[in-house]
Amino acid sequence: MVKGLPPRHTCTVITLESSFDPRQALASLAGLAGVGAAMAVVNVATGWGVPCPFRAMTGLWCPLCGSTRMGASLVRGDLAAAWAWNPVVLVGFVVMAVCAVFWVVEALGGPAWRPLRPWGGFSQRRLYWVIGVVGVVWTVARNLV
Repeated sequence: MVKGLPPRHTCTVITLESSFDPRQALASLAGLAGVGAAMAVVNVATGWGVPCPFRAMTGLWCPLCGSTRMGASLVRGDLAAAWAWNPVVLVGFVVMAVCAVFWVVEALGGPAWRPLRPWGGFSQRRLYWVIGVVGVVWTVARNLV
């Protein structure tokens, strides 16, 4: 082995912890929240919402169906109606709000919060799989009832 060169069988692992930037996450979340809030306010003011192409083609509710009306219910302060429109998205909204609080604390120089050891290996790829499985199960469940 030549001095100064890495061994032949090395592997670089990039973890979420080392590459995570709370300011970037907050900016993305703020953009998503801004679009959602704008759609909810437009729905409250005009009654107009974005039609779901999945529902238009199949007649079935997708995992996000009812989200605009859920947001409009939240704008009006009606938590029960928001829950009735789409409880899974509402829970996701609460989780994102909690994450935003942690990210603001970290961005302001506070401690970085990361999942505990059992969840420590929870990669972004696994997170997307979990979200996908929850979405499929929710779609099937809401269309069976």
